[in-house]
Amino acid sequence: MLIGDSLGRPKKLLVFVNPFGGKKTARKIFQEEVKPLFEDANIQLEIQETKYQLHAKEIVRSMDVSKYDGIVCVSGDGILVEVSKKFSLCCGSIIFSMYILLDILIWK
Repeated sequence: MLIGDSLGRPKKLLVFVNPFGGKKTARKIFQEEVKPLFEDANIQLEIQETKYQLHAKEIVRSMDVSKYDGIVCVSGDGILVEVSKKFSLCCGSIIFSMYILLDILIWK
């Protein structure tokens, strides 16, 4: 079930930021361009910066997906692949690719 408002907009997202993604620009792009948009929309963010390959996969393996409306992956495509496998198996996720560095998984 979506935690978001009556219009189906997400209210709480988990954000994975790969500091090495996008030729090491992912962190800056998230902080300067993406995060302000979510804040303006009053969306709560839990931000996890990945430390090594498959770190995001380790995190989502044990997470309670009911706490979030979706996951934002700010990186190349590696983190998206890591996390999307879990949600395609258990949640019927929908994947939105906004541009090369930002992927959003939203489930209902």
